[in-house]
Amino acid sequence: AVTVHDESTGVTTEIDADVVIVAMGPWSTRASEWFPDFEVPMTGVKSVSLVYDANVQVANEPAALFCAEDDNGCHLEVYP
Repeated sequence: AVTVHDESTGVTTEIDADVVIVAMGPWSTRASEWFPDFEVPMTGVKSVSLVYDANVQVANEPAALFCAEDDNGCHLEVYP
């Protein structure tokens, strides 16, 4: 069973579960405190993504730009 606490209502509920999937991308490591007996096998850094509306030419040939990492291990990502 998994204990779930809704912070907006204050209600705590138990849910029967054989498997729990934490789908938070690189922020999944923050779930480690929720499961003290389980190591979350993922790491990541917080980075910035710039997303913009593409014109027709760019939309027909999509690509992404990944800039070099800074001293904190973060990098800028640019997506149309």
